[in-house]
Amino acid sequence: MKKTTRIHLATCLVTAVLTVAIYWSTLDYDFVFDDAQNIQNNALIKIDSLSWSNLKAAGFESFSYRRPVANWSFALNHLAHGLQRPGYRIVNIAIHIVNGWLAYWFVFQLLIVNRQSRKTGKSESETLESRPAPGRRHAAWLAAATAIVWIVHPVHVNAVTYIVQRMVSMTAMFMLASLCLYMHGRRDDNIGRRRIAWATAVICWLLALGTKEIAITLPALIFLVEWFFFRSLSANYLVKNLKFWLIPAAIAAAIALVYLKMNPIEHLKAAYEIRDFTMSERMMTQFRVVIFYLTLIILPSPERLTLDHHIITSTSLIAPITTLLSVLAVIGVLALAVYLAKRHRLLAFCILWYFINLAVESSVIAIEMAYEHRLYLPMLLVILLIIVLLDRLRPPLIVGGAVTAIVAALLIFSTVQRNKVWATTFTLWKDCVLKAPNKARPRYNLGNAYFEEGMKLRLEGADGTDQFRNAIKRFNETLRIQKNYEDAMCNLGVSHAELDEHDQSIAAFTQCVSYYPENVKATIGIAAELRDKADKAQDPERSEFFAAAYEHLQQALKLAPYHSTANDHIAYIYTKRGDSQAAIDAWRKSVSRSPKADRLANLGLLLVKGGEYLEAIEMLKRARAIDPDHQPTYVFLDYLCDTYARQVEPGTTRAEVYRLGLIAQKNILRLNPKNAVAAAKIDVLLELIDTETRRGQVE
Repeated sequence: MKKTTRIHLATCLVTAVLTVAIYWSTLDYDFVFDDAQNIQNNALIKIDSLSWSNLKAAGFESFSYRRPVANWSFALNHLAHGLQRPGYRIVNIAIHIVNGWLAYWFVFQLLIVNRQSRKTGKSESETLESRPAPGRRHAAWLAAATAIVWIVHPVHVNAVTYIVQRMVSMTAMFMLASLCLYMHGRRDDNIGRRRIAWATAVICWLLALGTKEIAITLPALIFLVEWFFFRSLSANYLVKNLKFWLIPAAIAAAIALVYLKMNPIEHLKAAYEIRDFTMSERMMTQFRVVIFYLTLIILPSPERLTLDHHIITSTSLIAPITTLLSVLAVIGVLALAVYLAKRHRLLAFCILWYFINLAVESSVIAIEMAYEHRLYLPMLLVILLIIVLLDRLRPPLIVGGAVTAIVAALLIFSTVQRNKVWATTFTLWKDCVLKAPNKARPRYNLGNAYFEEGMKLRLEGADGTDQFRNAIKRFNETLRIQKNYEDAMCNLGVSHAELDEHDQSIAAFTQCVSYYPENVKATIGIAAELRDKADKAQDPERSEFFAAAYEHLQQALKLAPYHSTANDHIAYIYTKRGDSQAAIDAWRKSVSRSPKADRLANLGLLLVKGGEYLEAIEMLKRARAIDPDHQPTYVFLDYLCDTYARQVEPGTTRAEVYRLGLIAQKNILRLNPKNAVAAAKIDVLLELIDTETRRGQVE
């Protein structure tokens, strides 16, 4: 076996073992943050077969509908093992391992073609790179060092441990595969194999685009590989072949237009309406962000890493002054890349790689200012650049290996420490609050974590008071930082409501409506609290509360005419007022938009009371089909049996009504095996069914 081959195999083994060792402990960590809307609460990825209709809905109708390939991967996970977290993270870990191998292959090929281009280039001189270029074995060692340092870097925690950011790592996988295949085909003299490699590279690019939009930069990267390393930066090549490179550029531009809904200006303007920064402010801030990212690559201590960085917005070039310094630094580095291009091709390419891979997410697009997972692919050649520069010191192989091992060990320690933060939703958001104390969102999300824990305890029959108190504390802290934080005001109101603190809840909802008059949730929240106050009051105050609640509900329905929850509350108020028909109409509206078991059961009960037994039976059967464990459905069905049996003719028809009652009692007993009344009533109903059946036969 060749020495180079042994290095290849050893690198693949080491990167795989290190990745598993670092990330295996994270398998059962919580779903967090955007995992909820993309996986946990995404009904569309919860498929039961690989039918086209299921795949179409999962891929193109999910929350991240522009990323169908990522959505399909989540759907396949769910098909295999439901919402069991280890399966999702095993896939993430496997993708990261494959990326380590692809990173090694890409860097190795890059070093080889750089060596070959330097041998044939016409502008070589005695420079930093002009000493004898590394052979294949030396290139393999440099590529191995790059891949190992890259694979264990703690910045990657946000792309590996955070399940939903598979979107980033999988995009990188397809992009790296495409680059490797292009270079492999480019170096292969066999036309047939070259075409296969390039066709597969195109497929990988399309898969990357279907995973995340950042893959739109791939044609630019492939162009630079071709021009830098296969065409020696030839101006003649540009003039003669530019028209061919315009084809992928046009395709990329067309895809960008589709993503921006064919109206980029209006789309961008609309996106900035929900941001607290302008387009110019974001662009100025991003100069500081790309410099900040470089510091995270070089100094990735756990104390500096977080999910939600607090980046102060640049309002001008001198506010803060680091904006101007960052602009000058970025321009200077790019100018350096241009200057170095002819004489130090690899170094220049590494610099351009970093900026091109950040170009989409550090551009005018109105997204969050900074996330560590955006560094997943850009940092690869930054690491290579550092290793190549250190290699110019000509250290003995054993020294270079020792330095790589020490750096990798330090990075592994940081990655393991960083992983611990992701263990639960609470540890994650507490870490974010600690590292961004003046940012509102981490406190809001920590409040949400406490609120959801409180709700979970309530559903289990436990006391969630402490959790709701902690949620209220965090929401109030959020509002002290950002007084118009819409969701914080809403959830503060809901938290007070869970503690039956009606006045405080109404105050929070009212504050929300004062800032956001079209907030339906807050408007309904006020009505719900007034309704609860009415239930505890006596007339005339009771009537006043109901009237005020009704007024707010009408306002909510003006904003959202078919809002089911608003109609639920209106139905309840009508019922309390004794207007059964109006209540039935309201429940019908709720059911038409969202046919949940509790709504169908309540509608069924009112229909029974109104003597509309056949429709009531239909509603209660639908409720049972939706939620077989919804106990009120069976209680109401039993009530229907007692009422309706007296209205029908004796014999077979009455026996059928008693059978409905039998179904109700059996399910009541199933849900509560200690219910002696249900057990006794089953015996009675069996006798009644037998009696009425025999009577029907006689007749």
